[in-house]
Amino acid sequence: MKTFALTTLAIATLAGAAHGQCTLNRYGVPDFDQRRDALPNNGGYFCVPTSFTNIRGYIANYGYGSIMSGPRNWQSQGNYNYVTARIEAMGVYMDTDPYDGTSGSDAKNGWNDFIDDWHEDKFTLSSWGGYCPGPWIFILFNTGITNMCYGYYKPSGGSYYRDGGHCVTLVGLKNLCVNINEPTFRIRNPASDDGDLDVQSTFSTEETRTDVQSFNYDGDVVTRLRLTDFGSGSSTRRYMDKLYSVQPLIALTGSITSGTAVTLHRPLSLFGQSGHQGSTAGPGASEFVADIALHPMGIESYIVTSQLITNTKRIYRYNMGTGEWGLLLPALGTANCKITTSRFGELFVYGDGSVRKYDVQGASPVLLKTITPVNSIAAMAYDDALDELVAVSTNNRLVRYSQSTLGTLADEPLPGGITIIGDGSVVPSPTMPGHWYIASTGTPTIADITPIPGSPRLQTSALISLPPGTQPKSMKITDTGDIVFINGSAIAEYKRTMAPTGAPTWVLDPDSDFNGLPAARALVISRSRSNLDDRTLSLPEWQDDSYEPEGVVPVPDCVPDLNQDGDVDILDFLDFFNSFEPCQGEAGPCGIDGLNADYNNDGLVDILDMLDFLNDFGNGCS
Repeated sequence: MKTFALTTLAIATLAGAAHGQCTLNRYGVPDFDQRRDALPNNGGYFCVPTSFTNIRGYIANYGYGSIMSGPRNWQSQGNYNYVTARIEAMGVYMDTDPYDGTSGSDAKNGWNDFIDDWHEDKFTLSSWGGYCPGPWIFILFNTGITNMCYGYYKPSGGSYYRDGGHCVTLVGLKNLCVNINEPTFRIRNPASDDGDLDVQSTFSTEETRTDVQSFNYDGDVVTRLRLTDFGSGSSTRRYMDKLYSVQPLIALTGSITSGTAVTLHRPLSLFGQSGHQGSTAGPGASEFVADIALHPMGIESYIVTSQLITNTKRIYRYNMGTGEWGLLLPALGTANCKITTSRFGELFVYGDGSVRKYDVQGASPVLLKTITPVNSIAAMAYDDALDELVAVSTNNRLVRYSQSTLGTLADEPLPGGITIIGDGSVVPSPTMPGHWYIASTGTPTIADITPIPGSPRLQTSALISLPPGTQPKSMKITDTGDIVFINGSAIAEYKRTMAPTGAPTWVLDPDSDFNGLPAARALVISRSRSNLDDRTLSLPEWQDDSYEPEGVVPVPDCVPDLNQDGDVDILDFLDFFNSFEPCQGEAGPCGIDGLNADYNNDGLVDILDMLDFLNDFGNGCS
């Protein structure tokens, strides 16, 4: 069991990010019914694909229509059959069993396969199982669209066992100023409907308070966030145990113009997304960015800086929701420093001749393991598929370390002709486990290396020849296997394709969102990552299956109640007018603070939106 020291982090996060805002709402998220007679077994076990279809519907209306042929009025019965087909297709991707539900890993893999097939690298999926601290949820709510899954935990002999669960879409956070670790959740519940399996029920929300609790689960003491208003009066408790966050692909890089400034490139920004964008200056102009790593959930990044005169290295924590900086590890010395993160959130640091593993989930880092490598390290990365730390040494050897102990698993020379010249990079392939790409700024060739079958020795599987003069620096890789790196002062992205001869070749990706964007010194690209362990979290007791009514009355949407305070009044009129006035004639979505002036979702902000709003405003809510 991990102990989280959250108090300082929570206060800093809330003070900097919310600026006194105690309630956050995500407007316009659909509330599709999972129970439909056209779905297998009437959709009774389709909560996971339905909640992900909620996310698709929101994205289609608020920034990227191609993901589900938007924008559309999703409440309209005219879209009912179309939505049913989308839920069923998502269920196929996620291997949803009509009588047993969807496992945590199948949900993750299914969404990623869907994105890879139809919307290559536009979105990433961050998946976290177990306890997810309130400050993380706050940042994820600001930077993406989130599905929350909770389990039914039943008592048995002083312990609890998990007996099924349910997935919903998170659309609001309340009481953040009271206790950010225990917010009140507002959700879209796929299982809440009017009982008619041929008609889309009125979109509605449900609300529950939360409470951080520790309890005995299957012989181990665990910490979870209990949904206290769900199933109240029942001996079966509801605990949040999985979180899925869909986020647009991003890149972080050191600024080419000034000191510790970091630039965030977000090619696709969902409307209403309030996460930090643009360039943010760091603590001082006397330092420059030397390396960057990203937390697997995307809640924060870690920035290595180097002082211009003394060359002293420091590591800062950079909040992805607010752009705020905080010193994490001071005075690491003057030697080369490299960092990377595991899919479990640990930070690995190479500096001062040692490799160190830190727990950085709390306010202060905790040193867990340290080793002194035989040779100096030129590049380092974490291999999610093998759960290993992989490094390339300055004397051209590939070294693999155990994630848990940092013990050496392999230390082999690179294949003949593969040498590190200048700044080196190593990245594990996400599509071919056991393959690693090796690059350095001194050569325009990237090597794909892999072990010789039956031997620990390494061989060159392929050579990627880039144009003469290319200097690949800070190389990274996308979910679909595109190679991204800094070349000079700009980002370049190369895609594997097939030449007319049938041989594989690599070319600049013509559809890249990153090619040509400014970059310097360091680069990181967001990836779909998960701490879910297929060996333990995909067993039947971790599946999201049958739904048990929660005893919470759903509150139907009142469309003109824009601020969702329960009243249709002058405040809602002012909110709409303030969004409508600067958006007239613009393509939707358009507005401020997440309020869409394209009221009828026809893709244009015009007088029809004003008339529709005034009509609903006059009728109020019944």
